[in-house]
Amino acid sequence: MSNLAVIDLGTNTFHLLIVKRSGSKWEEVYRKRVFVNIAEEGIDTLGADCYRRGIETILDLSSKLREFEVKQTSIFGTAALRTATNGPSFQAEVAQKTGLKIKIIDGAREAELIAKGTKSIVDMKVGNYLIMDIGGGSVEFILIQNDKESYAQSFPIGITSLYNQVPHGEPISQDEIININAYLSEQLKPLEAKISKMNIDGLVGASGSYEVLEKILSGSIAKDRSRRFPIAAVLEQINRILKMDFEQRLLDPNIPKQRAKLIVIAFLLMKYVMNASSIDSLVISPYALKEGALIELMNLD
Repeated sequence: MSNLAVIDLGTNTFHLLIVKRSGSKWEEVYRKRVFVNIAEEGIDTLGADCYRRGIETILDLSSKLREFEVKQTSIFGTAALRTATNGPSFQAEVAQKTGLKIKIIDGAREAELIAKGTKSIVDMKVGNYLIMDIGGGSVEFILIQNDKESYAQSFPIGITSLYNQVPHGEPISQDEIININAYLSEQLKPLEAKISKMNIDGLVGASGSYEVLEKILSGSIAKDRSRRFPIAAVLEQINRILKMDFEQRLLDPNIPKQRAKLIVIAFLLMKYVMNASSIDSLVISPYALKEGALIELMNLD
């Protein structure tokens, strides 16, 4: 069987997943994640260094497509590339240098792919589940009721955007946390209106930030199954990390050095939604947008 690939060009990280198809299943052949942070100098326009890093990373990833003889590739651009004024020129340069045609997708399409990916590995057939995918430029929420998507919305409050918009120190103070929560309350009004009177059976976390939390909670990251954790244990660890300064986070073996800067913002986002949804468990999914795109590429939906 021929190899297939999905490339997810996120605001913070670029991901490549190459698989070999076997009937209705796939076997992972190669995976790579590069912390590019293309919105480091701003999400409205990609800075020169960020733009260059992005192009160089895609050139490297495209060499892997040739190395593994990939026959079909889907490549997606999300929040930063759909927002940046020089996103179209980035697309054109990638196409000219690699032949890859980036599909810039809106938040609704991003949420659709995330839902497909998470539903393929997390059992949501009975009950109400809220999927939360934390990106650098945006955060997607999808409400699944008895296996059916009933609500989806993308909010421009990704961790890079929040980090740049809301002042905070190291370690973050209680007053700063209060200010960030007030900002989130204003931004997430449509979500809270939707879930305020609803019993949510579980929050489903899907992103690199949730991988960090999983490593902190269990000492490892499961790549082929979801894991459920009680909220009390989750909040205990989140609160512990929130008390650390940047240097302390750098020394924590469970926090990748590339994520030490932004993980506090990600954990504040998680904690806010956990409190707003009154859930008692967190399910961490290893599948998200890439796997949803792969399902479509293989015509399995």
